[in-house]
Amino acid sequence: MKDVYSMGELITILGISKQAVSKMALKQRWESISGPNRSKLFPFSALPPDIKQKIIEHEVDLSEVPRLEVHDQAPCPI
Repeated sequence: MKDVYSMGELITILGISKQAVSKMALKQRWESISGPNRSKLFPFSALPPDIKQKIIEHEVDLSEVPRLEVHDQAPCPI
């Protein structure tokens, strides 16, 4: 779990537009800190519970993706 999430990460995790995330953050008064190039970073600890849950679910989904094993053998001919 990360300490802070960027706008881009939240867009991906929540599956909504930048404008929608911005409106939600403004309306719900999410705490943010300044990031590089005038970007906003949102501390995980200050996000609403429903957003935290979606982040957790997203990270669990990513951790369950099977990793491909690399073998030293050449592929079998068809």
